[in-house]
Amino acid sequence: MTSSSAPRMVNSYKRTSSPRSPTNSGELFTPAHEENVRFIHDTFTPVDLSDLKKRNTQDSKKS
Repeated sequence: MTSSSAPRMVNSYKRTSSPRSPTNSGELFTPAHEENVRFIHDTFTPVDLSDLKKRNTQDSKKS
């Protein structure tokens, strides 16, 4: 078995076997789509852009 430096995606939620109901707009989503949306929603972390700008300003002063 080889080790990979790429991060692994870990699903930390339980699957449900409940039937899927269509949305009001008439769009039908596959279970895989719903799983992907749920994963992104559960793992999303906002980025503080002001902190990144401050770091970049400090880094540019060093060089």
